[in-house]
Amino acid sequence: MKSLNTLFTVLVAILMTAGSVSAQYVTVGTATGITTTYEQSPINIWYRSLHYQTIYTATELLAAGFLPGASIQELGWDVVVSPVNAMPNYTIAMGHTTNATSGTINYVASSGLTQVYNTASYAPVAGGFDMLVFSSPFIWNGTDNLVIDVCFDQASAYNNSGQCSVFTSTDGSTSIRSDASNQCGLTPNTSHAWKPVAQFLISTGPAPSCAMLNNDLAATNVTDVSADLSWTHTGTPVSYIVEYGSNGFVPGSGTTMTPTASPALLTGLSPAQDYTARIQAVCGTAVGDTSYARSVSFSTTCAMSNVAPMTEQFEGASVVCLSSSGGGLTSGGGWQNPGWIISPGTFYGPSAPFDGSSFLLLETQNAPAGQTDTLFMLPVDVSALTNPFLDFSYHLEYYNGVAAFDMQIDSAGTWISVFSRSTDQGAGWKFASIDLSPYVTLNMINLRIVGIQNGSYVGGPGIDRLRIKEAPMSACAPLMAPDTMSFEDGG
Repeated sequence: MKSLNTLFTVLVAILMTAGSVSAQYVTVGTATGITTTYEQSPINIWYRSLHYQTIYTATELLAAGFLPGASIQELGWDVVVSPVNAMPNYTIAMGHTTNATSGTINYVASSGLTQVYNTASYAPVAGGFDMLVFSSPFIWNGTDNLVIDVCFDQASAYNNSGQCSVFTSTDGSTSIRSDASNQCGLTPNTSHAWKPVAQFLISTGPAPSCAMLNNDLAATNVTDVSADLSWTHTGTPVSYIVEYGSNGFVPGSGTTMTPTASPALLTGLSPAQDYTARIQAVCGTAVGDTSYARSVSFSTTCAMSNVAPMTEQFEGASVVCLSSSGGGLTSGGGWQNPGWIISPGTFYGPSAPFDGSSFLLLETQNAPAGQTDTLFMLPVDVSALTNPFLDFSYHLEYYNGVAAFDMQIDSAGTWISVFSRSTDQGAGWKFASIDLSPYVTLNMINLRIVGIQNGSYVGGPGIDRLRIKEAPMSACAPLMAPDTMSFEDGG
């Protein structure tokens, strides 16, 4: 029995690596700019519904690293600023064409294309290529140009947001948009002199000999640390190869398992994280006796608490674990309902994050002076720390009035202020540090941030890179004052 298990393990390794099949991310186009808040792009919601089409030429694909027969498994736009509202029924279709340009005169009817992606609601994440995993791969024939057709139904409200990187190209794309009705399937009426910069996950090598799984791969019973992966298959494969990891992982670098039937239990996941799982059928023992991979994306739920040491960057999937008294947090660059939001940078607050791609911002637009919004974080288990310690970056600069913030900790059932600022702190990000030892209750810390409006539309405070960790070395004690940028890990 032991020898059979060893043989099967070797077989799986061969099937996953043999046949010179390789997967890689390739980028088509070099950015020459970004779309404005009003210009058409695959993620812009200046109008509530959009139908957008672009064509990447065979020359552009080959220059980027495509090979004939490449299997396209993912596509991502370079998201600079996220749209404020999600795009419902977001759909991507692809096809081949001899047209070298897009524009209104070269529109390829959606009915002749193959749908490769659809989601009920798409909320792009800013800060790089936001990869979308296809329900089934698209095979490029190696000679024709590639049509990419995008559409989404009416967003909850229009907003001048949703920007991505583009490169200059005469009649590079075409679109039609409207607030009044769904534009999917309608003929575009406007041409654009740009194409979106796009990233693809492609694989190359000999075509597999097994039939693909049915298009019903699903992640269910998702918790903070596990998920069930289920599917059906028309054949009777020997087994399956499941690989999973954080969104954007390169095939071959994830966690693998070899179930013989559906469902498969994925374990060891992290709370509030975005994952992709891929599965192939194994129908024999020869090289190439696998199917193309079917993929699904899912997000784990929030844990009951965070565990220190921890860092909150106010970006990515963990944002869903934050809540505010004003409702759910939104993302975008400004002109939103007042209260705490997730922002990549604005003209009336910090222009850029202290770290990463976004930060927490108190939106001040149209809010009466004195109005408050409270941000609640998950409780933090500090049992692994000897001397728990809080540090974070903040920004509060005068411009037509200054809003305020108050960092509070639950001390035996009473919220007390441990750090606040309500006056101009000058340009740039500042640094605050607080000893949490006096506030630990049953190894837990509860933290909230109260924002206080100023009655203006600028001067909103920003918070970024909030950490709860072990206190610094005693030699660093002189640097633990609340306002210093010189303190870092280790003193």
